[in-house]
Amino acid sequence: MEVRTAAVEAVCQLSMENQVFAITSLDFLVDMFNDEIEDVRLRAIDSLTRISHHIVLREDQLEIILGALEDYSMDVREGLHRMLGSCTVASKTCLEMCIDKILENLKRYPQDKRSTFRCVQQIGSKHATLVLPLTTRLLAVHPFFDMPEPDVEDPSYMCVLILVLNAAQHCTTMLPLFEEHTVKHYTYLRDTMP
Repeated sequence: MEVRTAAVEAVCQLSMENQVFAITSLDFLVDMFNDEIEDVRLRAIDSLTRISHHIVLREDQLEIILGALEDYSMDVREGLHRMLGSCTVASKTCLEMCIDKILENLKRYPQDKRSTFRCVQQIGSKHATLVLPLTTRLLAVHPFFDMPEPDVEDPSYMCVLILVLNAAQHCTTMLPLFEEHTVKHYTYLRDTMP
């Protein structure tokens, strides 16, 4: 355990100073997410958070990372939320995988609501151009039919709303895609969740 923890810490320190090394060591750090020892997993998560400005997560790496969201430890899940919020993903498919897994995980662990909300807020702000093509699917907007208004108290819908609204700050072409109730829900969220 101590050897792996030290190795993760050393890789992190070197990666913070050298982008090429960070990109090269990314697969090693992601592999540490599967370690049986919680402290090693937490160090790997923290390391990826600290070097997030140097890296872009690919689909194969995200599969391993998102699998770790099922961890029984709240510390690991909250660390993953911080890490996912600080990292950049490579494509729309990666973002879709990430959102779907976060929403699925919120149903399994409703006590993670606060850290999940912070996570999707950061993801939306960082990935506005990738959120744009997903907006109508995420908000369940249909081009021909009026869909029922979603329940603003539903944590999954709140996550989607937080994600999309934070992305819209950086991508104004998203605004015409919003339904009237989405704008009302924005006002509600702004007043209830500072």
